[in-house]
Amino acid sequence: MITVKLSAPVVWDEKKHDNLDLDFERLTGRDLIEAESARDAINAAGSQVGYGLCLAAKALKRPVDDLLDLPARDANAVAAEAISFLL
Repeated sequence: MITVKLSAPVVWDEKKHDNLDLDFERLTGRDLIEAESARDAINAAGSQVGYGLCLAAKALKRPVDDLLDLPARDANAVAAEAISFLL
């Protein structure tokens, strides 16, 4: 599991999060393909950041919109961890 410390807490479902715990190890091949589809649905085709956020959303079991609303620094850090996991 990879933990990303956020620059500012986010509140999801009435719970405050100072970090995001990304459990990429539990993902399946189906999750990878679904993340690609989600990336295309948000008009981010070909975007590594977009794919990284969609993959992280799968790992967090959160809607991708939650991650798209993160500050840019945090969104980029989360996406980078997701892409790094794939390499």
